[in-house]
Amino acid sequence: MTRFFDFHDSILTAVEFEESSITICMKAILTVWEGGVGTGAGTIFSQSLKMRIEEASAEGTFDNFPVWLYDGAFKAAKTVTSQEDVPIGAIPDSLTRAEEVELTLEGEDETTGDYGTMRISGRRASIERYGEPVFIQKLRRKERS
Repeated sequence: MTRFFDFHDSILTAVEFEESSITICMKAILTVWEGGVGTGAGTIFSQSLKMRIEEASAEGTFDNFPVWLYDGAFKAAKTVTSQEDVPIGAIPDSLTRAEEVELTLEGEDETTGDYGTMRISGRRASIERYGEPVFIQKLRRKERS
């Protein structure tokens, strides 16, 4: 089973700056594939989470929340996770720690309609989930012809 957080259609609810760390709060899209990405049955959920990036710096920011994320990417030099078959740029659901992190978020301020990009880099990152995932929809596997 492959489980990962995708940025597309996620909702950024806050960005918190604390000393040398940055915490992003979001209602993230959690995609689950029973047989690996694109195979078997798939399900999409929404999951509230916080990602804390330590020894962090940011380029760009969002002034108002919520922000509807159109795109984003997560990169890390090293990750501690039980999954390896996660799409490039996604966050493994099983991520417990990452090192030398780069995070890019692109989206639209739901209040003003302004489009923005935020890039965060840092030494370490971890995620914390809140509550239970909320079902959104089932995915159909595309048949190859």
